[in-house]
Amino acid sequence: MNKILKLLDEEFTTVYLRKKVLPFYPEHSAITKIKIKPHKKMIWDKTYHVVFEYTVQFENEENVTIFVAAHSDEPRWRAFNSLKILESNGFDNQDELLIPRPLFYSRQFNGFFYQGIEGKNLYHFIKEHNFILLERELPRAAAWFAKLHCIKLNKDIKIENENNTIATVIPGVTHILKKVAEKYPDHIQDVKFIYDCMIRQEENFLTKVQEKWLVHGDAHPENIIVSERGLGVIDFADLCLGDFARDIGTFLAQVEYMASKKIEDQAYIEKMKGIFLANYLKFAKIKMTDSLQERINLYQNWTMMRIVSVFLLRENPSPEKAIIIIKKVKGHLLQSPS
Repeated sequence: MNKILKLLDEEFTTVYLRKKVLPFYPEHSAITKIKIKPHKKMIWDKTYHVVFEYTVQFENEENVTIFVAAHSDEPRWRAFNSLKILESNGFDNQDELLIPRPLFYSRQFNGFFYQGIEGKNLYHFIKEHNFILLERELPRAAAWFAKLHCIKLNKDIKIENENNTIATVIPGVTHILKKVAEKYPDHIQDVKFIYDCMIRQEENFLTKVQEKWLVHGDAHPENIIVSERGLGVIDFADLCLGDFARDIGTFLAQVEYMASKKIEDQAYIEKMKGIFLANYLKFAKIKMTDSLQERINLYQNWTMMRIVSVFLLRENPSPEKAIIIIKKVKGHLLQSPS
């Protein structure tokens, strides 16, 4: 039996969480019951990639939501460590800018347990056309990323950086180009041209600066949670040291891509992006420069190429959608001064 199935067994998990989780809540004396909800359940013979949610009830009937993210071949220590670093550098959940609370890492299951942020993600409110809430929360999202990017880490703190550049972000450009060449040889030249341009532009900047910034790495509306306690960000698997413009460009591109499927008013989508960007500059206490704008544009193009990879390489591909984006990004790069 695959060992991860134990974490779907209510009897086993109740005992396990009593032992592992209860010490983090000293105000409580017992866990009386749990409710299990799988969010990602990719389980094979011996391998797995899962995210399970546990509604944990204490003796006074108070509930807390605990998650586990586990992968048989990719230990989730990195994401756990990222949350611990943020927790010790200002994201202590005492104000309205939140992170999940890291609890413990399990070597047994190659996963980490954390207290989630209860609420709905920003994409939910895009789909609902809740413009009042969006205009309230986009500035707080900007404040969250500005706070992250302004953290000055102690030199003793180590951040793994294999995901910190366009060339190396999993699954890596080499892998992407190989797959595109195999399946879509007519388009490999354009895709390779685009990646060569983007990698060169990023390298030109990163080699000139001594400072690197903490970067979330996967900034998009579904990773931003609006809670009664404030606004939080989740999914820290790609936290790294790099160019802070990556988070800005990624978020702006994802807002446009996701919102365009639900909101017909392009002018309003541009307004949303403008609210986020203007507030980011305000909270980060920086001004827009030509260099910063070029880098934001770079990471917007890169985000769109990540979407291209999904369209081309998923089980049910959509090459016609990918080709439209490839042509658009190539046009941007040909017009770029860099």
